[in-house]
Amino acid sequence: MKDYVHEDFLSLNPVTKYNLIANIFHTGTVNQGSYKIHVLNQPTNEWYEIEDLHVISILPQLVLLPESCIQLYQRQDVKLNGDI
Repeated sequence: MKDYVHEDFLSLNPVTKYNLIANIFHTGTVNQGSYKIHVLNQPTNEWYEIEDLHVISILPQLVLLPESCIQLYQRQDVKLNGDI
């Protein structure tokens, strides 16, 4: 990947580690099913599965089991209020 990253990238962005904060996935078939999201509650460090209005607490080990459509990451030096 070094051929595709600007040479000043590391000096401008010293933190290059990210944490997974959400995982969106589809259950069912191509013609029917539903989308669900696994989302991290950062203040409590607990994971939840959300489908419409149905919310359940899940173990962190379950987050990466389904095949993801979209994964959301947050850089490790970003605070909860969005400041760096």
